Amino acid sequence: MGRSAEEAVSEIAASQPAPPKEAAAATAPSEMSQATGHPAAAPSSDARAGGASVAQPAPTAAPPSAPTYAQEILPTRPAPQISPHGSRKIRLLVVDDIPQTRQSIIRALRFHEKCEVIGTAKTGDEGVKMALELLPDVIIMDVNMPGSLDGIAATAVIKQKAPWIEIIILTVQDDVDYMRKAMMAGARDFLAKPPMIDDLVLAITRASQHSMEAQAAREALEKKKEAQRALVQGKIITVYSPRGGAGCTTLAANLAAVMHSPETPVVIVDGSLQFGDIAVLYNLQSQFTIFDLAMQANDELELEVVEQMLARHSSGVHMLIAPRPEQAEQINSLQFSAILRRLSTMYPYVIVDTTHRLTDTTLAALDCSDVDVLVGLQDIPTIARMRKFLDLAPALNVDPARSLLVINAYDSKAGVPDAKIAQVLKTKIAATLPRDLGTTIISINRGVPFTLNPELATKPIVAAIQELKSAIEQRLRDLDAPSEEEAETASKKAA
Repeated sequence: MGRSAEEAVSEIAASQPAPPKEAAAATAPSEMSQATGHPAAAPSSDARAGGASVAQPAPTAAPPSAPTYAQEILPTRPAPQISPHGSRKIRLLVVDDIPQTRQSIIRALRFHEKCEVIGTAKTGDEGVKMALELLPDVIIMDVNMPGSLDGIAATAVIKQKAPWIEIIILTVQDDVDYMRKAMMAGARDFLAKPPMIDDLVLAITRASQHSMEAQAAREALEKKKEAQRALVQGKIITVYSPRGGAGCTTLAANLAAVMHSPETPVVIVDGSLQFGDIAVLYNLQSQFTIFDLAMQANDELELEVVEQMLARHSSGVHMLIAPRPEQAEQINSLQFSAILRRLSTMYPYVIVDTTHRLTDTTLAALDCSDVDVLVGLQDIPTIARMRKFLDLAPALNVDPARSLLVINAYDSKAGVPDAKIAQVLKTKIAATLPRDLGTTIISINRGVPFTLNPELATKPIVAAIQELKSAIEQRLRDLDAPSEEEAETASKKAA
Protein backbone atom coordinates (compact mmCIF):
# COMPACT_ATOMS: atom_id res chain seq x y z
CA MET A 1 0.00 0.00 0.00
CA GLY A 2 1.19 3.60 -0.64
CA ARG A 3 2.22 5.89 2.15
CA SER A 4 0.00 8.74 3.31
CA ALA A 5 1.08 12.42 2.96
CA GLU A 6 1.55 12.77 6.71
CA GLU A 7 3.75 9.62 6.82
CA ALA A 8 5.90 11.03 4.00
CA VAL A 9 6.34 14.33 5.78
CA SER A 10 7.30 12.54 9.00
CA GLU A 11 9.96 10.61 7.06
CA ILE A 12 11.38 13.92 5.75
CA ALA A 13 11.59 15.28 9.30
CA ALA A 14 13.30 12.14 10.56
CA SER A 15 15.81 11.98 7.71
CA GLN A 16 17.03 15.59 7.92
CA PRO A 17 20.25 16.26 9.88
CA ALA A 18 20.09 18.54 12.86
CA PRO A 19 20.95 22.15 12.01
CA PRO A 20 24.50 23.27 12.85
CA LYS A 21 24.95 24.79 16.29
CA GLU A 22 27.20 27.56 15.04
CA ALA A 23 26.74 29.73 11.98
CA ALA A 24 29.52 30.51 9.48
CA ALA A 25 30.24 34.61 9.77
CA ALA A 26 32.68 74.94 12.41
CA THR A 27 32.77 77.57 14.55
CA ALA A 28 31.02 80.70 13.10
CA PRO A 29 33.42 83.43 11.81
CA SER A 30 34.05 86.50 13.94
CA GLU A 31 32.81 89.83 12.66
CA MET A 32 35.18 92.78 12.62
CA SER A 33 33.10 94.55 15.21
CA GLN A 34 33.98 91.73 17.58
CA ALA A 35 37.65 91.84 16.71
CA THR A 36 37.85 95.57 17.33
CA GLY A 37 35.66 95.48 20.41
CA HIS A 38 32.97 97.65 18.85
CA PRO A 39 29.29 96.70 18.70
CA ALA A 40 27.83 95.50 15.45
CA ALA A 41 25.49 97.85 13.66
CA ALA A 42 21.76 97.13 13.63
CA PRO A 43 20.06 96.22 10.37
CA SER A 44 19.16 99.13 8.13
CA SER A 45 15.63 100.46 7.94
CA ASP A 46 15.41 99.06 4.40
CA ALA A 47 16.19 95.59 5.69
CA ARG A 48 13.58 95.89 8.45
CA ALA A 49 10.99 97.13 5.99
CA GLY A 50 11.74 94.25 3.63
CA GLY A 51 11.11 91.68 6.34
CA ALA A 52 14.70 90.40 6.25
CA SER A 53 16.52 90.14 9.51
CA VAL A 54 20.21 89.61 10.06
CA ALA A 55 21.44 88.14 13.32
CA GLN A 56 24.05 90.43 14.84
CA PRO A 57 26.73 89.06 17.14
CA ALA A 58 26.74 90.20 20.73
CA PRO A 59 29.39 92.87 21.38
CA THR A 60 32.47 91.15 22.72
CA ALA A 61 35.77 92.80 23.44
CA ALA A 62 38.86 90.96 22.31
CA PRO A 63 40.95 89.63 25.21
CA PRO A 64 44.33 91.28 25.78
CA SER A 65 46.20 88.26 24.43
CA ALA A 66 44.06 87.93 21.30
CA PRO A 67 45.73 88.32 17.88
CA THR A 68 45.67 91.83 16.52
CA TYR A 69 45.27 90.96 12.83
CA ALA A 70 42.23 93.21 12.50
CA GLN A 71 43.37 96.26 14.46
CA GLU A 72 44.07 98.21 11.27
CA ILE A 73 40.38 98.32 10.35
CA LEU A 74 39.06 101.78 11.03
CA PRO A 75 38.03 101.51 14.69
CA THR A 76 35.24 104.09 14.54
CA ARG A 77 33.42 102.44 11.63
CA PRO A 78 30.95 99.69 12.60
CA ALA A 79 30.64 96.53 10.52
CA PRO A 80 27.07 96.49 9.20
CA GLN A 81 25.83 93.35 7.51
CA ILE A 82 23.39 95.10 5.18
CA SER A 83 24.25 97.77 2.66
CA PRO A 84 21.94 100.80 2.27
CA HIS A 85 20.22 99.27 -0.74
CA GLY A 86 19.33 96.14 1.22
CA SER A 87 21.75 93.54 -0.24
CA ARG A 88 24.47 91.76 1.70
CA LYS A 89 27.87 93.40 1.59
CA ILE A 90 30.90 91.76 0.03
CA ARG A 91 33.10 90.64 2.92
CA LEU A 92 36.77 91.23 2.17
CA LEU A 93 40.08 90.14 3.67
CA VAL A 94 43.24 92.10 2.75
CA VAL A 95 46.55 90.19 2.94
CA ASP A 96 49.70 92.30 2.34
CA ASP A 97 52.94 92.71 4.26
CA ILE A 98 53.11 96.49 3.65
CA PRO A 99 50.98 98.51 6.13
CA GLN A 100 50.59 101.44 3.71
CA THR A 101 49.11 99.12 1.06
CA ARG A 102 46.63 97.66 3.50
CA GLN A 103 45.57 101.09 4.72
CA SER A 104 45.22 102.51 1.21
CA ILE A 105 42.97 99.61 0.15
CA ILE A 106 40.84 100.06 3.28
CA ARG A 107 40.49 103.79 2.68
CA ALA A 108 39.70 103.34 -1.01
CA LEU A 109 36.99 100.76 -0.33
CA ARG A 110 35.54 102.60 2.63
CA PHE A 111 33.27 104.68 0.41
CA HIS A 112 31.96 101.74 -1.60
CA GLU A 113 28.76 100.65 0.08
CA LYS A 114 28.94 97.11 -1.33
CA CYS A 115 32.35 96.38 0.17
CA GLU A 116 33.27 95.66 3.77
CA VAL A 117 36.82 94.87 4.89
CA ILE A 118 36.43 92.42 7.75
CA GLY A 119 40.11 91.71 8.43
CA THR A 120 43.73 92.10 7.40
CA ALA A 121 46.83 89.95 7.60
CA LYS A 122 50.56 90.64 7.14
CA THR A 123 51.77 87.24 5.88
CA GLY A 124 50.53 84.29 3.89
CA ASP A 125 50.34 82.15 7.03
CA GLU A 126 48.22 84.75 8.81
CA GLY A 127 46.11 85.12 5.68
CA VAL A 128 45.28 81.41 5.64
CA LYS A 129 44.40 81.47 9.32
CA MET A 130 42.22 84.58 9.00
CA ALA A 131 40.51 83.23 5.88
CA LEU A 132 39.48 80.02 7.62
CA GLU A 133 38.33 81.92 10.72
CA LEU A 134 36.41 84.76 9.04
CA LEU A 135 35.37 82.98 5.81
CA PRO A 136 35.29 86.12 3.64
CA ASP A 137 33.74 86.25 0.20
CA VAL A 138 36.85 87.67 -1.47
CA ILE A 139 40.52 87.96 -0.47
CA ILE A 140 42.87 90.61 -1.86
CA MET A 141 46.24 88.84 -1.72
CA ASP A 142 49.79 90.15 -2.28
CA VAL A 143 52.23 87.74 -3.96
CA ASN A 144 55.56 88.44 -2.25
CA MET A 145 55.31 88.22 1.55
CA PRO A 146 57.58 86.96 4.32
CA GLY A 147 56.96 83.65 6.03
CA SER A 148 56.60 80.06 4.86
CA LEU A 149 53.76 80.86 2.46
CA ASP A 150 53.83 83.48 -0.27
CA GLY A 151 50.61 84.72 -1.84
CA ILE A 152 50.38 81.95 -4.43
CA ALA A 153 51.02 79.16 -1.90
CA ALA A 154 48.51 80.71 0.52
CA THR A 155 45.97 80.91 -2.30
CA ALA A 156 46.38 77.20 -3.03
CA VAL A 157 45.87 76.29 0.65
CA ILE A 158 42.77 78.46 1.01
CA LYS A 159 41.16 77.19 -2.19
CA GLN A 160 41.74 73.63 -1.09
CA LYS A 161 40.08 74.13 2.30
CA ALA A 162 37.42 76.72 1.37
CA PRO A 163 36.96 76.59 -2.41
CA TRP A 164 34.06 79.06 -2.42
CA ILE A 165 36.36 81.92 -1.31
CA GLU A 166 37.56 83.90 -4.32
CA ILE A 167 41.05 85.45 -4.37
CA ILE A 168 42.41 88.47 -6.26
CA ILE A 169 46.20 88.55 -6.58
CA LEU A 170 48.13 91.84 -6.36
CA THR A 171 51.75 92.12 -7.49
CA VAL A 172 54.27 94.68 -8.72
CA GLN A 173 55.66 92.09 -11.12
CA ASP A 174 53.77 92.02 -14.40
CA ASP A 175 55.03 88.53 -15.16
CA VAL A 176 53.12 85.99 -17.25
CA ASP A 177 54.65 83.16 -15.24
CA TYR A 178 53.31 84.68 -12.01
CA MET A 179 49.88 85.02 -13.56
CA ARG A 180 49.91 81.40 -14.70
CA LYS A 181 50.95 80.15 -11.26
CA ALA A 182 48.32 82.32 -9.56
CA MET A 183 45.53 81.04 -11.77
CA MET A 184 46.65 77.44 -11.32
CA ALA A 185 46.55 77.99 -7.55
CA GLY A 186 42.92 79.08 -7.89
CA ALA A 187 43.07 82.88 -8.06
CA ARG A 188 40.08 84.53 -9.69
CA ASP A 189 41.87 87.69 -10.91
CA PHE A 190 45.33 89.26 -11.17
CA LEU A 191 45.97 93.01 -10.76
CA ALA A 192 49.15 95.09 -10.82
CA LYS A 193 50.09 97.14 -7.71
CA PRO A 194 48.95 99.71 -6.94
CA PRO A 195 45.58 98.85 -8.49
CA MET A 196 43.27 101.49 -9.91
CA ILE A 197 40.28 101.70 -7.58
CA ASP A 198 37.74 101.17 -10.40
CA ASP A 199 39.63 98.08 -11.59
CA LEU A 200 39.82 96.76 -8.04
CA VAL A 201 36.09 97.26 -7.37
CA LEU A 202 35.20 95.64 -10.69
CA ALA A 203 37.43 92.64 -9.90
CA ILE A 204 35.91 92.37 -6.41
CA THR A 205 32.38 92.49 -7.84
CA ARG A 206 33.12 89.77 -10.38
CA ALA A 207 34.84 87.58 -7.80
CA SER A 208 32.01 88.03 -5.28
CA GLN A 209 29.43 86.86 -7.80
CA HIS A 210 31.35 83.61 -8.25
CA SER A 211 31.75 83.31 -4.49
CA MET A 212 28.04 83.84 -3.81
CA GLU A 213 27.09 81.24 -6.42
CA ALA A 214 29.56 78.74 -4.99
CA GLN A 215 28.30 79.37 -1.45
CA ALA A 216 24.68 78.96 -2.55
CA ALA A 217 25.52 75.66 -4.25
CA ARG A 218 27.42 74.52 -1.16
CA GLU A 219 24.54 75.42 1.16
CA ALA A 220 22.05 73.66 -1.10
CA LEU A 221 24.24 70.56 -1.06
CA GLU A 222 24.50 70.66 2.74
CA LYS A 223 20.73 71.01 3.08
CA LYS A 224 20.27 68.09 0.75
CA LYS A 225 22.68 65.97 2.79
CA GLU A 226 20.93 66.97 6.02
CA ALA A 227 17.57 66.04 4.54
CA GLN A 228 18.94 62.66 3.49
CA ARG A 229 20.46 62.08 6.92
CA ALA A 230 17.13 63.00 8.52
CA LEU A 231 15.29 60.25 6.63
CA VAL A 232 14.09 57.37 8.78
CA GLN A 233 16.00 54.18 8.08
CA GLY A 234 13.57 52.04 6.14
CA LYS A 235 13.03 48.31 6.44
CA ILE A 236 13.98 45.76 3.79
CA ILE A 237 11.54 42.87 3.40
CA THR A 238 12.77 39.97 1.26
CA VAL A 239 10.28 37.51 -0.22
CA TYR A 240 11.95 34.15 -0.92
CA SER A 241 11.14 30.50 -1.56
CA PRO A 242 13.52 27.62 -2.32
CA ARG A 243 10.84 26.29 -4.67
CA GLY A 244 10.20 27.95 -8.02
CA GLY A 245 6.56 28.76 -8.75
CA ALA A 246 5.62 29.15 -5.09
CA GLY A 247 4.03 32.53 -5.81
CA CYS A 248 6.69 34.91 -4.44
CA THR A 249 6.17 37.50 -7.17
CA THR A 250 2.39 37.59 -6.75
CA LEU A 251 2.76 37.80 -2.99
CA ALA A 252 5.40 40.57 -3.20
CA ALA A 253 3.30 42.63 -5.63
CA ASN A 254 0.18 42.44 -3.46
CA LEU A 255 2.08 42.89 -0.20
CA ALA A 256 3.57 46.11 -1.56
CA ALA A 257 0.10 47.36 -2.46
CA VAL A 258 -1.30 46.86 1.06
CA MET A 259 1.79 48.18 2.86
CA HIS A 260 1.94 51.35 0.77
CA SER A 261 0.35 54.53 2.09
CA PRO A 262 1.15 58.26 1.86
CA GLU A 263 2.84 57.95 5.27
CA THR A 264 4.71 54.73 4.42
CA PRO A 265 5.57 54.70 0.70
CA VAL A 266 6.83 51.41 -0.69
CA VAL A 267 9.32 50.50 -3.40
CA ILE A 268 9.57 47.00 -4.90
CA VAL A 269 12.88 45.70 -6.21
CA ASP A 270 12.67 42.89 -8.74
CA GLY A 271 15.55 40.70 -7.62
CA SER A 272 14.66 37.91 -10.03
CA LEU A 273 17.11 39.49 -12.43
CA GLN A 274 16.87 37.23 -15.47
CA PHE A 275 13.11 36.80 -15.79
CA GLY A 276 11.50 39.09 -13.24
CA ASP A 277 7.77 39.78 -13.64
CA ILE A 278 7.00 42.51 -11.11
CA ALA A 279 6.51 45.05 -13.89
CA VAL A 280 4.13 42.64 -15.68
CA LEU A 281 1.96 42.24 -12.57
CA TYR A 282 1.63 46.04 -12.41
CA ASN A 283 1.35 46.44 -16.20
CA LEU A 284 4.26 48.89 -16.19
CA GLN A 285 7.09 49.64 -18.56
CA SER A 286 10.18 51.67 -17.77
CA GLN A 287 13.05 53.15 -19.72
CA PHE A 288 15.40 52.25 -16.89
CA THR A 289 16.07 49.02 -14.99
CA ILE A 290 18.11 47.88 -12.04
CA PHE A 291 21.01 47.37 -14.45
CA ASP A 292 21.24 51.12 -15.13
CA LEU A 293 21.41 51.85 -11.42
CA ALA A 294 23.83 49.02 -10.69
CA MET A 295 26.32 50.47 -13.16
CA GLN A 296 26.50 53.57 -10.94
CA ALA A 297 26.45 51.76 -7.60
CA ASN A 298 30.26 51.78 -7.30
CA ASP A 299 29.96 55.48 -6.40
CA GLU A 300 27.59 57.14 -3.97
CA LEU A 301 24.08 56.85 -5.39
CA GLU A 302 22.61 60.32 -5.64
CA LEU A 303 18.97 60.78 -4.69
CA GLU A 304 18.04 62.30 -8.05
CA VAL A 305 19.71 59.45 -9.96
CA VAL A 306 17.86 56.78 -7.98
CA GLU A 307 14.51 58.52 -8.38
CA GLN A 308 15.05 58.78 -12.13
CA MET A 309 15.51 55.00 -12.41
CA LEU A 310 12.27 54.07 -10.64
CA ALA A 311 8.99 53.18 -12.35
CA ARG A 312 5.86 54.67 -10.78
CA HIS A 313 2.46 53.03 -10.56
CA SER A 314 -0.78 54.99 -10.25
CA SER A 315 -1.32 53.42 -6.82
CA GLY A 316 1.79 55.23 -5.57
CA VAL A 317 3.96 52.12 -5.42
CA HIS A 318 7.40 52.61 -6.97
CA MET A 319 9.51 49.84 -8.40
CA LEU A 320 12.94 49.03 -9.74
CA ILE A 321 12.31 46.55 -12.50
CA ALA A 322 14.44 43.65 -13.70
CA PRO A 323 16.92 44.13 -16.58
CA ARG A 324 17.11 42.23 -19.84
CA PRO A 325 18.22 38.61 -19.25
CA GLU A 326 21.66 39.12 -20.81
CA GLN A 327 22.38 42.02 -18.39
CA ALA A 328 21.60 40.05 -15.22
CA GLU A 329 25.06 38.50 -14.88
CA GLN A 330 26.69 41.94 -14.90
CA ILE A 331 25.01 42.90 -11.61
CA ASN A 332 27.04 41.73 -8.62
CA SER A 333 26.11 41.33 -4.97
CA LEU A 334 27.93 44.49 -3.83
CA GLN A 335 26.01 46.62 -6.33
CA PHE A 336 22.73 44.96 -5.37
CA SER A 337 23.36 45.50 -1.65
CA ALA A 338 24.28 49.16 -2.24
CA ILE A 339 21.03 49.70 -4.14
CA LEU A 340 18.90 48.12 -1.41
CA ARG A 341 20.58 50.09 1.35
CA ARG A 342 20.24 53.34 -0.60
CA LEU A 343 16.56 52.71 -1.22
CA SER A 344 16.08 52.04 2.48
CA THR A 345 17.12 55.64 3.16
CA MET A 346 14.37 56.83 0.80
CA TYR A 347 11.44 54.54 1.60
CA PRO A 348 10.05 53.15 4.88
CA TYR A 349 9.56 49.79 3.16
CA VAL A 350 11.70 48.13 0.48
CA ILE A 351 10.16 44.86 -0.72
CA VAL A 352 12.49 42.53 -2.64
CA ASP A 353 11.22 39.75 -4.88
CA THR A 354 13.85 37.04 -5.38
CA THR A 355 14.51 33.95 -7.46
CA HIS A 356 14.40 30.51 -5.84
CA ARG A 357 18.09 29.91 -6.60
CA LEU A 358 20.59 31.11 -4.00
CA THR A 359 22.43 33.42 -6.36
CA ASP A 360 24.83 36.09 -5.13
CA THR A 361 22.15 38.77 -5.43
CA THR A 362 19.56 36.64 -3.61
CA LEU A 363 22.04 36.03 -0.80
CA ALA A 364 22.77 39.78 -0.75
CA ALA A 365 19.06 40.50 -0.35
CA LEU A 366 18.75 38.00 2.52
CA ASP A 367 21.84 39.50 4.14
CA CYS A 368 20.45 43.06 3.98
CA SER A 369 16.94 42.05 4.96
CA ASP A 370 15.17 43.10 8.15
CA VAL A 371 12.40 40.53 7.68
CA ASP A 372 12.44 37.44 5.43
CA VAL A 373 9.10 36.18 4.16
CA LEU A 374 9.65 32.47 3.39
CA VAL A 375 6.99 31.17 1.02
CA GLY A 376 6.06 27.49 0.90
CA LEU A 377 3.38 25.20 -0.52
CA GLN A 378 1.58 22.16 0.84
CA ASP A 379 3.32 19.61 -1.37
CA ILE A 380 6.05 17.33 0.00
CA PRO A 381 8.88 18.43 -2.36
CA THR A 382 8.40 22.05 -1.31
CA ILE A 383 8.32 21.13 2.37
CA ALA A 384 11.54 19.14 1.91
CA ARG A 385 13.24 22.13 0.27
CA MET A 386 11.99 24.48 2.98
CA ARG A 387 13.45 22.19 5.62
CA LYS A 388 16.82 22.09 3.82
CA PHE A 389 16.86 25.88 3.56
CA LEU A 390 16.05 26.36 7.24
CA ASP A 391 18.84 23.94 8.16
CA LEU A 392 21.22 25.94 5.97
CA ALA A 393 19.97 29.33 7.23
CA PRO A 394 22.53 29.79 10.06
CA ALA A 395 25.39 29.34 7.62
CA LEU A 396 23.78 32.00 5.39
CA ASN A 397 23.49 34.40 8.32
CA VAL A 398 19.70 34.22 8.09
CA ASP A 399 18.34 34.81 11.58
CA PRO A 400 15.24 32.69 12.35
CA ALA A 401 14.00 35.56 14.53
CA ARG A 402 13.49 37.74 11.48
CA SER A 403 11.88 35.02 9.31
CA LEU A 404 8.13 34.63 8.75
CA LEU A 405 6.75 31.44 7.22
CA VAL A 406 3.85 31.79 4.76
CA ILE A 407 1.99 28.91 3.12
CA ASN A 408 0.63 29.94 -0.25
CA ALA A 409 -2.26 28.42 -2.24
CA TYR A 410 -3.43 26.62 0.89
CA ASP A 411 -6.30 24.14 0.64
CA SER A 412 -7.53 22.58 3.86
CA LYS A 413 -9.04 19.67 1.92
CA ALA A 414 -5.87 18.72 0.07
CA GLY A 415 -2.18 18.52 0.76
CA VAL A 416 -0.35 18.45 4.09
CA PRO A 417 -2.18 20.23 6.95
CA ASP A 418 -0.63 23.49 8.12
CA ALA A 419 -0.14 22.17 11.67
CA LYS A 420 1.96 19.27 10.34
CA ILE A 421 4.01 21.65 8.15
CA ALA A 422 4.75 23.87 11.15
CA GLN A 423 5.77 20.80 13.16
CA VAL A 424 8.15 19.51 10.50
CA LEU A 425 9.72 22.90 9.83
CA LYS A 426 9.80 23.72 13.55
CA THR A 427 8.51 27.16 12.65
CA LYS A 428 5.26 28.92 13.39
CA ILE A 429 3.21 29.80 10.31
CA ALA A 430 2.61 33.55 10.16
CA ALA A 431 -0.07 33.44 7.46
CA THR A 432 -1.81 31.04 5.10
CA LEU A 433 -2.96 32.37 1.74
CA PRO A 434 -5.96 30.36 0.46
CA ARG A 435 -5.95 28.87 -3.01
CA ASP A 436 -7.89 31.20 -5.29
CA LEU A 437 -6.84 30.67 -8.89
CA GLY A 438 -9.72 32.71 -10.26
CA THR A 439 -8.65 35.83 -8.39
CA THR A 440 -4.91 35.48 -8.86
CA ILE A 441 -4.88 34.48 -12.54
CA ILE A 442 -7.34 37.22 -13.55
CA SER A 443 -5.39 39.89 -11.64
CA ILE A 444 -2.09 38.74 -13.16
CA ASN A 445 -3.48 38.80 -16.70
CA ARG A 446 -5.00 42.24 -16.17
CA GLY A 447 -1.83 43.66 -14.68
CA VAL A 448 -3.63 44.82 -11.52
CA PRO A 449 -2.72 43.30 -8.10
CA PHE A 450 -5.89 41.89 -6.57
CA THR A 451 -5.37 43.90 -3.37
CA LEU A 452 -5.83 47.06 -5.47
CA ASN A 453 -9.19 45.95 -6.86
CA PRO A 454 -12.02 47.28 -4.65
CA GLU A 455 -14.37 44.62 -6.00
CA LEU A 456 -12.17 41.92 -4.44
CA ALA A 457 -11.80 43.55 -1.03
CA THR A 458 -13.92 40.89 0.70
CA LYS A 459 -12.01 37.95 -0.75
CA PRO A 460 -10.29 35.69 1.85
CA ILE A 461 -6.98 35.96 -0.04
CA VAL A 462 -7.03 39.76 0.41
CA ALA A 463 -7.68 39.34 4.13
CA ALA A 464 -4.75 36.90 4.28
CA ILE A 465 -2.41 39.47 2.71
CA GLN A 466 -3.59 42.00 5.30
CA GLU A 467 -2.88 39.43 8.01
CA LEU A 468 0.65 38.98 6.65
CA LYS A 469 1.14 42.75 6.64
CA SER A 470 0.18 42.89 10.33
CA ALA A 471 2.54 40.01 11.12
CA ILE A 472 5.44 41.80 9.38
CA GLU A 473 4.75 45.06 11.20
CA GLN A 474 4.58 43.23 14.53
CA ARG A 475 7.82 41.36 13.84
CA LEU A 476 9.56 44.64 12.98
CA ARG A 477 8.34 46.16 16.25
CA ASP A 478 9.57 43.12 18.16
CA LEU A 479 12.99 43.31 16.49
CA ASP A 480 13.29 47.04 17.19
CA ALA A 481 12.31 46.65 20.84
CA PRO A 482 15.29 46.61 23.23
CA SER A 483 16.27 43.28 24.70
CA GLU A 484 15.86 42.64 28.42
CA GLU A 485 19.57 43.33 28.95
CA GLU A 486 19.40 46.58 26.97
CA ALA A 487 16.28 47.66 28.84
CA GLU A 488 17.94 46.88 32.18
CA THR A 489 21.08 48.83 31.19
CA ALA A 490 18.99 51.81 30.09
CA SER A 491 17.04 51.69 33.35
CA LYS A 492 20.26 51.74 35.38
CA LYS A 493 21.60 54.70 33.39
CA ALA A 494 18.34 56.60 33.90
CA ALA A 495 18.51 55.91 37.63
